[in-house]
Amino acid sequence: MPYGDGIPRTHCFSLTDIHDFDQCVFRFLVRHDLERKFEIDDSSPKMALGTILDETIKLYHLSTATNDPEYLSFIVRGAVRHIKTSIAEKGEKSFYFKHGEFINEALIEQAIDIFKNYYAGLNGKIKKSLGKVGFCEYIIESPRAKFKLWGGPDTFEMGDDGVPEVVDYKYHEDPQKGAERLDMDLTPKLYTLLSSEQLKKMGYNRARFIIRQWTDPSNTTLFTDFDLDDLGEVVKQIKQKIEIILNNKSVSFCERSFCRACKSEKRQEYLRELEEKKMVLLSTDVLFAP
Repeated sequence: MPYGDGIPRTHCFSLTDIHDFDQCVFRFLVRHDLERKFEIDDSSPKMALGTILDETIKLYHLSTATNDPEYLSFIVRGAVRHIKTSIAEKGEKSFYFKHGEFINEALIEQAIDIFKNYYAGLNGKIKKSLGKVGFCEYIIESPRAKFKLWGGPDTFEMGDDGVPEVVDYKYHEDPQKGAERLDMDLTPKLYTLLSSEQLKKMGYNRARFIIRQWTDPSNTTLFTDFDLDDLGEVVKQIKQKIEIILNNKSVSFCERSFCRACKSEKRQEYLRELEEKKMVLLSTDVLFAP
């Protein structure tokens, strides 16, 4: 039960967890319910690059950065040190573990170039930080049980119009195609809900969720505005989605070639464990399939 709040891990959900359930129930069950994500999570140079950039903007906001573009390379390398330290200290339990094998000097130099280009694209005018985001939580009660949303955006930044912005940074080689694949329904709602208590404590009653693309710094169109005092419908929608997950006792498989859950050599082992722990009800043809 995380943090002594009485809510079991199986009742705690991130945005990734919900997306997993929508895309492949089996993958969701292995990662979330069995807590064996370290066996099936994968990465790539692109994913590792995106992670370096995300940590870079967080460190930039915490630093006493000067207007010298050359200073930006030190910020990137500082972000890489943070990632490597986490992996060294926590091993496979580190959030960054899956990315470690792809982080090399060439990737770091690529991250430096992207950050410098982003900075130049904004004429050095990166939005002011409203402080460290940290790890956000939001507890919702349903007739069945309490459950928790957790995770959060990359940064809180001040918009030009005085509205605080809940910011999720994204790395897309092709920003147009990347934008087309974004979930601009659930992501804005969940991240704003997770951020709402912190922002209200700062004195704000409105917020703007926005996605900033590293490769298209001038694009300010990927946003949704929210009234922080009127999130009841958002809570209702997310609550309904989570209740569907909690009530699920069946398994389906995406069978995509790149799904490391469906294609895992441990597939039957995972299914037996799910059955033994009564997390799902399986027919014999599924449980004993070769």
